Amino acid sequence: MTVIGALSETEKYSLLQIREQAEQEMAAINRGVMEKIILGVLTIGLIALLVSITMRQIVLVITELKQAGKKLALGDVDFKVTASTKDEIGELADSFNEIVEIMKLYATTAAKIGKGNYDVPVIARSDKDLLGISMNNMRADLQRLSRETEVRTWLLTGNNKLNDRIRGEKQLG
Repeated sequence: MTVIGALSETEKYSLLQIREQAEQEMAAINRGVMEKIILGVLTIGLIALLVSITMRQIVLVITELKQAGKKLALGDVDFKVTASTKDEIGELADSFNEIVEIMKLYATTAAKIGKGNYDVPVIARSDKDLLGISMNNMRADLQRLSRETEVRTWLLTGNNKLNDRIRGEKQLG
């Protein structure tokens, strides 16, 4: 074997080794790329699933709040909005429930006032609570009118009794 033949064999062997090493490195790179693609797709899928679940929860609560608003507009206060979240939507649901409770309290108070119980307190929630302030004014006006009516009734009853006595004395004499 000649030197050139040996060099040629060495070159073939080196090229074969380089090719095998390049193929192994390329396969490792391809596996890494494929793993990253699969990981990326799984991550995007997981994010899409979480967004979908979150959006569904938000839509359900907003739908319930919409129905609650419609019921409240019709005067129906026999419901409670349920929201398991502690975020702004949960706070909104809590606000709806608070409005419902206040409406129930005002309805109970108005019923008592309507039956003549003017001693029932009407609590205005703030200086902007138009309903509370109006109910307070109504209670005070009705209480005043009730007292005036009692006085008128007493005066009329007394006047009638006096007239009866005067008539009775004239008939006797």
